[in-house]
Amino acid sequence: MMNEILDFWPIILLIATIGLVIYLRPVIKGYLGESTIRFILLFLNKKEYKVLNNVRVFHNGIMAQIDHLVVSRFGVFVIETKNYNGWIFGSENAYQWKQVIFNNTYEFYNPIRQNLGHIKALQANLNQY
Repeated sequence: MMNEILDFWPIILLIATIGLVIYLRPVIKGYLGESTIRFILLFLNKKEYKVLNNVRVFHNGIMAQIDHLVVSRFGVFVIETKNYNGWIFGSENAYQWKQVIFNNTYEFYNPIRQNLGHIKALQANLNQY
């Protein structure tokens, strides 16, 4: 019995790999989106702009993870990166937005509201400045 199972190890490995890739696809896609923006921000003038990536800020016991933070004499820019495809529907003040891919609809938290939460957490931590 064990020998028969061992004969199929390449197929079992292939199925496990495909399952893992499907499971991790959103994580990989998000990482690629953030990496693209990180690369683009490298081209900013280093004397004028300070770029911080993956900044974690705590406020009221909740952690806010800011994808990209750009500090300059022109202001502080908080950038939230999303890497979605399909049709995206949502308004500025809506709690949820919708992503439509063919006949499938998915809801996700409004990234504008998410970014506002990041800004508020940053303000609370930097209120003395």
